[in-house]
Amino acid sequence: MKNNYKNSAINFSDKKRLEIIKKNFTKKFNLEFNKKELPIVSVCSSGGGFRSMLATLGALEGLHNLNLLDSVFNISSLSGSAWGVMSWILSGKNIIEFNRNFSKKLNDFYSLKKVSKINFNKLKSYKSFLKSFYYLALK
Repeated sequence: MKNNYKNSAINFSDKKRLEIIKKNFTKKFNLEFNKKELPIVSVCSSGGGFRSMLATLGALEGLHNLNLLDSVFNISSLSGSAWGVMSWILSGKNIIEFNRNFSKKLNDFYSLKKVSKINFNKLKSYKSFLKSFYYLALK
């Protein structure tokens, strides 16, 4: 979708970013833009718990591999996908580094069988799970 960015509600003041986006779309899709046109790219990911989180992180890595992640202006996520997006952004790492680190920690977490001991009927256990998830994703 092309948009006249001077009339857009989105802040396009970063000229370097604009050039990256134009370059990405010209190279990948053979699209040319004039000075007032720019594609607006958004990522929308749904809820669905752990599966949604993993799918969203995989999709973001796919965009990175296509050199299009730098062209994304906003990401909207819900529930499980928000866990992944939030953890990635707060980590300060690029998506590849985050996913590799997260996959290793996730494997270690499951191998300890901590997840099988969680009783979601008790708030205390739920808090314990969230604390474990926080350390898994961000530490």
